[in-house]
Amino acid sequence: MKKEKIFEITTISSIIIGLLVVIINNLGITPYSGYFLLPIMLLIAFYIFMLKIIGIKTNDKAYVFLIPVIIIILSNFIFKIADSNRFLNIFIIPILLSIFLFILVDENRKITKNSLKWIIDLFPSYLFSNMSNIRLPLKDEKTKTKFKNILIGLIIGLLVGGVLISLLASADAYFGEVISKLFGWLSRLFNFDNMVKNIIIFVNVFIIFFSVFINLIENKNKDVKIKELNINRTILTIILSIMNLVFLLFLISEISKLTVNFLHIPESYTYATYAREGFFELLAVTSINFLITILIVSFNKKENRFKIINILLTILLAFSILLIFNSGYRLVLYILKYGFTILRLQVALFLIMELILFGLLFRKIYSKKQKDEFMIYGLILIITYILNVYLCSEWFINILNKLVNKG
Repeated sequence: MKKEKIFEITTISSIIIGLLVVIINNLGITPYSGYFLLPIMLLIAFYIFMLKIIGIKTNDKAYVFLIPVIIIILSNFIFKIADSNRFLNIFIIPILLSIFLFILVDENRKITKNSLKWIIDLFPSYLFSNMSNIRLPLKDEKTKTKFKNILIGLIIGLLVGGVLISLLASADAYFGEVISKLFGWLSRLFNFDNMVKNIIIFVNVFIIFFSVFINLIENKNKDVKIKELNINRTILTIILSIMNLVFLLFLISEISKLTVNFLHIPESYTYATYAREGFFELLAVTSINFLITILIVSFNKKENRFKIINILLTILLAFSILLIFNSGYRLVLYILKYGFTILRLQVALFLIMELILFGLLFRKIYSKKQKDEFMIYGLILIITYILNVYLCSEWFINILNKLVNKG
């Protein structure tokens, strides 16, 4: 199919979905579902439908990646999910959708480290330049005449329909009440405040829907690769040595604190204080360690990976795992004292996930085969996030606290 025709179909479809989202947001549905979840479901359905119309061959295996998206979306309709998860969904669902869409249009695509660029390739790349591709099928006289006839038919039809509604409403009180409520809804829809809001919603949905689909079509056959880093071996050695020295000092301090061999602990220092102290900072530290390790192992050039680098990375991972256990120990003390909360359960899941990921990185450092394991990383992240959405909620927290109190 010619590009001009694709642009026309995309323009018309974008207008239709923009209007549908506006209608959804004026039906009294909860804002989160109305502004985000239901429009996402519409986008998926429309994209699949448009690909069929345009004649692009789709990869059926891609539909597997819709499963986590649907599971996450359904959670909000099954029970009240945590506010933190609602916020995270705004980032997680678009990432999962970008994976689904790119694999849908190309059966040869796989999840690798290069997939990190997919979300940017889908949106917001070429956001405003794509708007120059907006096309409406109004070029030839035949189409213009048809459009004109549609407008005339609508005007006459609405006038006749108005007269009929008025007569039927007078003849049937119940029908009159239905019409009254319908016109009440329409008056709210078209009052000034709502008009401004609806225009903003329509414009935003149109731009996103149109631009994302154009980007998908334009990038469907492009194999964009992330450039490998070229960090000097000496620089890497110094950075990792300093990091390991800092963690060694921290480890000595922790042992000293628990055994009271170096400094006297203040009398006011309780188990609860120890559990709460610097807990989230330790999580941040382990996350930084993971990012640095994965950058060196997966994105740095192979020739810069010498034996000394592998040894230093191993020590860094060992310290990271000790920090995870340190954080876990503090968390257990805190839970035993004050019980579970949504945040504490989220942290527990995050720690378990980190432990698994660090184990995979440890294996990757000494693996002779340089495999791209981002598919496995992605799967672990998706499973952990789905568990987080469904378990980190009030209903499950109440069950856990009852079990803890019984124990």
